Amino acid sequence: MRNHPILSQTYFFLEFEDIGFYGKLGLGRFQSAHAMVGLNPHKHEMMEIVYLVKGMQTYAQGGERYMLRGNDIFITPPGEEHHTGGLPQEKSMIYWLQVKLPEKNEPFLTLSPEYAAPLVRQLCALDRPHFRGTPRCRQIFEDAIMAWLRSPEPTRAVAVTNKIVELLLEIINCASLHLHPILPRDIRRVLNYIERHPNASIPVDALAKTAGLSTSRFKVKFAQVTGFPPAEYILRRRIDRAKEMLQTGEMTVTEIALALGFSSSQHFATVFRRFTRQTPTEYRKSCASKPLSS
Repeated sequence: MRNHPILSQTYFFLEFEDIGFYGKLGLGRFQSAHAMVGLNPHKHEMMEIVYLVKGMQTYAQGGERYMLRGNDIFITPPGEEHHTGGLPQEKSMIYWLQVKLPEKNEPFLTLSPEYAAPLVRQLCALDRPHFRGTPRCRQIFEDAIMAWLRSPEPTRAVAVTNKIVELLLEIINCASLHLHPILPRDIRRVLNYIERHPNASIPVDALAKTAGLSTSRFKVKFAQVTGFPPAEYILRRRIDRAKEMLQTGEMTVTEIALALGFSSSQHFATVFRRFTRQTPTEYRKSCASKPLSS
């Protein structure tokens, strides 16, 4: 049993067992400054809920791939195999919750069977694994972690589980609102402009003017919509374009670097490795070694 947080520079994990809870519960906060090794296919006995605060992440489940951006929620039912689709774990910040759902007529967290049943039914009835969250989700996640760290021992379990119940209700509400990622028109204009100028060094002021917003308002709104500051989004799109160009094999690494506006092939390789954990040459070789699908 672990009844204390395991904390590192980038990873925060809480696991609660045998402390007055009904069932099992895991709660975590994860933040990375660089890409990390991707997740291999795996399953959990518990329902897993991921809330992506910022960044971008791909998850694969049930034969489908889902691209998450900042403020997205991703849910994996118990026993469902999931992974990152052969891709690395991106630079990002996420909260996640794993919770073991009760059997029929069993209590759940601090809820009696009578009150647990409708909550569990709604969780099991969620028909989409990927939908938009709300900033309130992040606040409740953080409140739950702080409740564990700061609440006195006699009331700690109750304080945390009450926050988890509040979080589950908020997630059910988000799913019911069908909050699909929709690009506002002003941000869509900027994204189209970026796509048309993949190798240009575009000042933030120019992007804000394209959106028709002040620079300060533009930076906030752009990050809310895409999950990234403008400069990082542009850099990521260059890396995505570089992947496509490396797969065709028609240009050398140096030619690709210069075509995408990098100062040198060395600079390109450094940035590419930060996002993919591979050099451009290694990435090209890995693509060439994969069998073609029929």
